[in-house]
Amino acid sequence: HSRKYVHFFGNRKCGYRIKKHLVAIATVFLTTLASQIYLNMDITMVGYIAGDYSSGLYSASHKLIVTVTTLVSSLRVVLLPRLSYYLRNENTEKEYEELNAKSLRILLCACVPLMLGIFCLSNEAIMLFCGAEYLPASSTLRILVFGMIFSTLNGFIVYQIFMPQKKERIALFGTLIGAVVNMVANTILISIWKENGAAVGTVLAEISVFVFCAAMSRNSINLWTILKVLMRYLLAGTPIIVCCALSGCLLTNAIIRVIASVVLSAFTYVVMLSVMKDEVYMNIIRPQIHSIHSRLPFSHR
Repeated sequence: HSRKYVHFFGNRKCGYRIKKHLVAIATVFLTTLASQIYLNMDITMVGYIAGDYSSGLYSASHKLIVTVTTLVSSLRVVLLPRLSYYLRNENTEKEYEELNAKSLRILLCACVPLMLGIFCLSNEAIMLFCGAEYLPASSTLRILVFGMIFSTLNGFIVYQIFMPQKKERIALFGTLIGAVVNMVANTILISIWKENGAAVGTVLAEISVFVFCAAMSRNSINLWTILKVLMRYLLAGTPIIVCCALSGCLLTNAIIRVIASVVLSAFTYVVMLSVMKDEVYMNIIRPQIHSIHSRLPFSHR
């Protein structure tokens, strides 16, 4: 039906030249496909090498990490068109760099507290979302948590550096490297540590992808800047560990313990950001707090 209105092939007058985009589309598709294969390959390999029990434990922790990582990384999908627009137009390089720097801070600002919270509440998270029979998977969840930072940074480099700059092939090569590292590590480690070995293999794969992507994008990003931003949010998130530990010592009910830990951790994290005068807090979080406060009945008294 669309051929009545759009001539995809052979008609230059219509302005739609689909052929020139096919290579880039195919490269992005292969990158996504390879990423999904190596991220889900662990479950199959754990089941084949270590058995269904270990596969079930790994699947429980893996699904939790994927869910949280997807929430954090959803921002970059929204920013890709705007970043591409800035690169295609003259005199907008400054806007491109500013938007990239802002998005990196937002991604790490969201990722770090989630990472610390899941690590400290791994037992409660597994028990509430998967059931008490999956409680042994909490150790696997703690290992996978360390891959969240690298996964977030990999997504940032691939979708906000490579894609707008038409470097899809570099992203594909990085993903293939991660797949190879993951397969080799799983073959060796699953037979030794079972589901925990698969988790270690996943973290190693994410690290290998980050090392490759960081090396290939060294002219576009400053690794020292990324490290400083990351350390800043790790410092701000330090009280989260204390809050979760206190809740674990004082409260016995798992649900109440999780609620108390989340509320206290969020409060202390925001306080730390305000004390550090963080840009994300000053430009995003504080205006939202003021907006909510202004709508409360007692705020007008």
